[in-house]
Amino acid sequence: MFEGSQTRFVNHILTLLMQHQQGDNAFKSILRQKANEIGIVKFIEEVAHPLGVAVGEKWFQGEMNVFIERYYSTQISEILNDLIVENDVHAQPKQPRILLGTLSGEKHILGLTMTQTLLCAQGAFCINLGAELPPSEFVDAVEYFKSNVVGFSFSPVFPKRMMSSLLRQLRTDLPIEIEIWVGGKGTQELEENIDGISIMNTVDEIIVAYQSTLYRLSAC
Repeated sequence: MFEGSQTRFVNHILTLLMQHQQGDNAFKSILRQKANEIGIVKFIEEVAHPLGVAVGEKWFQGEMNVFIERYYSTQISEILNDLIVENDVHAQPKQPRILLGTLSGEKHILGLTMTQTLLCAQGAFCINLGAELPPSEFVDAVEYFKSNVVGFSFSPVFPKRMMSSLLRQLRTDLPIEIEIWVGGKGTQELEENIDGISIMNTVDEIIVAYQSTLYRLSAC
C-alpha cells in the first residue's frame, strides 16, 4: 500500500464516505483539487486506484452499503471523464489508436476509465466503447477505427475460464500486429500466459506499453 500523505488522504476520503461528512457537493471538489495538486499520473496511481481497491474491499466484506459504493463510483467517474475531456487529442499520423472496452458479462468500467484518463494524459488517442460487447464487435471495431491496440478490463467476478477462452478467441481473430492489452484485478488470477496478450496492472506498465507502441509506430 502507498505510504505517506496520499495514504492519509485515501483514509480521509474513506472516512468521509462512510460517515457522509463530505457534504452533497464537496466530495467531488475534494478529489478534483487533489488531482490538480499532484497531477493525473500520481492521482491515478496514489489516490484513485488504491481508493477504488479500498472501497471494493469494504463493499465485498459487507462494511459498505451498495449505494455508497455507487455514489463513490459515480463521483470518481465524473472526475475522470472531466480529465479525459481536458486532455483529449485528435488522432495524428503514427500515433497509437487505442480501443478500450469490456467483453460480454463484464459490467465494471471504472478501471477502464482510469486507464483512458492515464493514456490521454500521455497524449494517446483513445476510443472507449464502454461495457459488455461480444468479441466479434471488437474485431469489427478495430478495423472500423483503424486501431493499433485493443484494451480490456476484467474485475475479480469475471469467470477466469471464460476470460482465457475469450482472449484466445480474440487473439486468433485479430491480426497479429494488433496489440491486446488486458488489466484489472481479475487478470491477476489468470493461470496461464497467453501468447500475444499483454497483462498490465500498474501505471508504469501502462505508460511503458504506450511508449513502446508509440516508438514502434514512429519507426515504421
